[in-house]
Amino acid sequence: MKKTACASATALVSLALLTSAATASATVETTDARALTASVAPCGPGVTGADTAIANQLHGQLTWLTATHVSCARAVVNQVRARGLTERAADIAITTVITETHLNNYNVALDHDSLGLFQQRPSQGWGTPAQLVDPVYATNAFLNSMQSFYPNGSWGSGDIADICQRVQRSAFPDGSNYRVNVGAASLVVDAVWRGTGGHDFNGDGRADIVAWDPYSNLTLFPGDGAGHVSWGGAMWPGAGEWTGYKELTAGDFNSDGRADIVALDPYSNLTFFPGDGAGHVSWGGAMWPGAGEWTGYKELTAGDFNGDGRTDIAAWDPYSNLTLFPGDGAGHVSWGGAMWPGAGEWTGYKELTAGDFNGDGRTDVAAWDPYSNLTFFPGDGAGHVSWGGAMWPGAGEWTGYKKLTAADYNNDGRTDIAAIDPGSNLILFPGDGAGHVGWGGGMWPGTGEWTGYKAIT
Repeated sequence: MKKTACASATALVSLALLTSAATASATVETTDARALTASVAPCGPGVTGADTAIANQLHGQLTWLTATHVSCARAVVNQVRARGLTERAADIAITTVITETHLNNYNVALDHDSLGLFQQRPSQGWGTPAQLVDPVYATNAFLNSMQSFYPNGSWGSGDIADICQRVQRSAFPDGSNYRVNVGAASLVVDAVWRGTGGHDFNGDGRADIVAWDPYSNLTLFPGDGAGHVSWGGAMWPGAGEWTGYKELTAGDFNSDGRADIVALDPYSNLTFFPGDGAGHVSWGGAMWPGAGEWTGYKELTAGDFNGDGRTDIAAWDPYSNLTLFPGDGAGHVSWGGAMWPGAGEWTGYKELTAGDFNGDGRTDVAAWDPYSNLTFFPGDGAGHVSWGGAMWPGAGEWTGYKKLTAADYNNDGRTDIAAIDPGSNLILFPGDGAGHVGWGGGMWPGTGEWTGYKAIT
């Protein structure tokens, strides 16, 4: 990237991008010509199944996107989230990367000494060559510059292309080279940011179910992306090791891109079990200081309720208040206060789960009310929820249902509900993206196979 003129750094991509305004928002050149001659470094330990799934999901809109490109986008997005920045910061960063390098991490300079995803130049003080081809360093260098030009979160508003241009100082003063890729970047970021709602435990890009079986073993049921699950075996060594544990939820609590487990142990401590991305968890220690501090808490669920890019906990406290515990992205939570006004308003509610049920990019809550209705509570992205009404027609239709969880089980981009019915069958209720669910049928063959299961997430 040049300080005043970097046309050769971007023109090979950008000139082909300047198509009509009607189609440019989600269209980029299918091949970066430099990829034919330049050496491209990996953006992480390797391409995951989740990367492949996202590339396939977006193929109809972004035909050029590969799983390798998604892995590089994920590396950038993970750093944005680790800093506690919002999805808009990721949109800005990915717009820049698509424009500069087509999501390729070039480790050989073809335009002066520009290197890496962002085409940053050692000669302009961005860092050493080795640093600039490290996606973690390069992303943080970009974000540091962005926040320097736009302090106090002022990057949160204004034209994204103009922000990219001010940070990068390209040969297009009007930001037109970046503007043409804002739509494509938004598609990529949205898919990577949302993922599978923190429920992909084996890294294949599909939402799974985790449950305590009747013998107190933590068991994995991998999803097939079409609304069904199969047997995946034990997630923790030993037999009956989860005896006495109460409440269970899932999400990426340490910002490593892998789904983790959180549970209340037999002594009422909120405990963290990091996932390895291959269907297993290990011990991660306490998420909250002190001993026995979670006595009397009922139900846990997880999501990014306050919009800071980190996974939080929501729980019903001993006085039936819905309470927020913001995550720090490193496996711990702190006190966040009430998510709903009034005291004791959640008395009689049964089962609690979370996801973006109305497609507005904010994490919502769903619960069975005291009259056995599945009820929707949309989130405001600032740690609160409001009344959203029934998610399913009719009154009392969920009587006898046991256990509830949510994720995108059929890979349609909408959050679904999975529940154990009165006959102990695992049933799918696909979401419509507007706060409602429909009937989806059994997720597991056979009848009554989930008898004795004590929790699902």
